[in-house]
Amino acid sequence: MKKKKNKNSLVYKLVNDNLDELSPAIVYEAACKGDKFALFVFDRTAKYLGIMTANVLNIFNPDIVLFVGGITNAGNLLLDKIKHYAKQYAFDITYNSARIEFGKLGNKAGIIGICALTYKYFLNG
Repeated sequence: MKKKKNKNSLVYKLVNDNLDELSPAIVYEAACKGDKFALFVFDRTAKYLGIMTANVLNIFNPDIVLFVGGITNAGNLLLDKIKHYAKQYAFDITYNSARIEFGKLGNKAGIIGICALTYKYFLNG
């Protein structure tokens, strides 16, 4: 049997030691309460998203990188860290010329997008 790391983390308490119940919302809740392990998970997630964002900036030089969906529920706790890491890995010129933001539609973004495409391609002739 594998030894569980960070067993004293609030994350374990919030899922009653049942990791099958683990979700991003649980990690977010623990991070908001200052749990060190949850904050580490947020930082690691932000680092990889920041590196990905820097790659998008460096390769495509877009005006904006927009994150949508459930990730937006994490708010500035995650977005500020993503920006921090993106700045580290992106060229200054591409980072400074782009905006990195969360979309405003949250979890509704996907369904609204599908509805818009359905209307455009099937209902609007």
